[in-house]
Amino acid sequence: MDSLSSTQIADFLNPLAFARTRENRVGQSKLGEETGTIRSPDIEASYRLVTGASTRLETLEGNLFTMLELAGKGASARTERARQDIYGQLRSLGAGFDQVVEAIRFNDRAVFTGDPISLSLGEGFSDIQLNPDKLLTYGEDSLNLSQTRVGAEVAVSYGLEDAIVNQAYDIVGLDIESAAFLPGGNPALELESGAYKLGITYQGANSSVELRDLEGNLIEKQDGVDLSGDGREWVDFDAGIRLSFEKFNLFATYDKYDYERNGPAKLSATLNYRRIDEYILRTGDEPPEDSVTMSFPGRIRIGSTSLEALAPHMNPIATGVTAAEGGRYTVEVDYNGAQSRVRLKDELGRLQRYLFDVDLSAEGTTEVDFGNGLAFDWKNTGFGDQKASLTAFLDYRLAKPPVEEFDFKAYADQLADAIEIIQAQREMIDTAKAQIEQSYSSRNSGGAGGQVLPLNLSGISTILGGASADSFFASTTSQARLGVISDQIFSAASAFAVQRGLDESTLAQLENSAANGRWFASG
Repeated sequence: MDSLSSTQIADFLNPLAFARTRENRVGQSKLGEETGTIRSPDIEASYRLVTGASTRLETLEGNLFTMLELAGKGASARTERARQDIYGQLRSLGAGFDQVVEAIRFNDRAVFTGDPISLSLGEGFSDIQLNPDKLLTYGEDSLNLSQTRVGAEVAVSYGLEDAIVNQAYDIVGLDIESAAFLPGGNPALELESGAYKLGITYQGANSSVELRDLEGNLIEKQDGVDLSGDGREWVDFDAGIRLSFEKFNLFATYDKYDYERNGPAKLSATLNYRRIDEYILRTGDEPPEDSVTMSFPGRIRIGSTSLEALAPHMNPIATGVTAAEGGRYTVEVDYNGAQSRVRLKDELGRLQRYLFDVDLSAEGTTEVDFGNGLAFDWKNTGFGDQKASLTAFLDYRLAKPPVEEFDFKAYADQLADAIEIIQAQREMIDTAKAQIEQSYSSRNSGGAGGQVLPLNLSGISTILGGASADSFFASTTSQARLGVISDQIFSAASAFAVQRGLDESTLAQLENSAANGRWFASG
């Protein structure tokens, strides 16, 4: 492959690049997926299966050798640009590899997913039993060349219908800045892929946001949303969606809209949701994720009363606040009821965030958000008006982009193992193909050489005629089908011609025809 342009590199490194559409909900197995032995009904279907599989396995093997060559270049790359270029190419080739594997189908069943195959040879012959490996690059018992992470593409837009609704209200200073997939939502409530409606009832600090389907059925509603003032407000849905509202106030007499005089403003937006599995090319054990832990929790107990700093977590970055860098942080709390103070210092003791007049007096749990991505929960159990000081320590680990810690040498070793598996699968399929040809010849007169051709041409005729139910070429053009089977055409025709005594010149013309077919399909 040629070197990628800067734009291509950026596209290929995008976390959502090469994402796979996901039909099932988070944590749910694919519904309705057929499993068990794949069975061919007759010897012709068996031959089509192994012939198509053999061709595709050859393609897959060539793909892996290209990736192995690139991994070797990546291991010796001197610049970050070169590493990104090679990583992007590997990511593209890996995604293409999976597409080929998933396209190897028989009777709409994926062949190389680990299910056994039973090839019929017809009456009087025992079926051939095959146990193919799972050849996808991801998942359990796979080639271990990539990983997946559950995600979703979420976007908010304003269509004509939304514009008509919103124009009825003279509201200024409120916009849905972004929408995102929120990990950790209730899997049972995850949305199907498609379009939905967002309804915002604006009443200042007591606004509400509704999520409905296109028929108007309520899916989820969040009340008590503060959309007044300036800054940013996040609204989280149990369905696994986070909305970010950008808000600012331009008027001195009322906030954005005079709902006290005119009644609540009813606003509308469209939300588009698509379930995906993110594609990660990585040599580590787990996909990269940011994390924050409390290495030393703060706790004060006096009799039955207590103060605790616990449950550190990550929040969105507030407007105008610099995001926290990865590292170890110290949290210092000067407890004084509703006038408490909280400081966040880095590992060198430098002050990063300072919150004053924080109300930590409420019984139970209160969230303390630094606005820079870090937050923790504060638990007050009957501590009352007593003053106290408390210290805790946070470890904040930011996952590096996969390309920065990608081990090209280790990946080359994984590719070498994958090539051995593919070669073993090719040998298994080619052995089965030879057995089918032998069994066909043994029950027909005229010798092996003269009888292989009708079997081959039977499969060729089906392929060229279009996609049958058990064809490997249901989604390919007739030109591509011609190219794929050109080798088979020449092999069968030349074998048959030898039996008839054709000269070498005629055979050479046949071979040129086959070569032209291969070029035409690939070009």
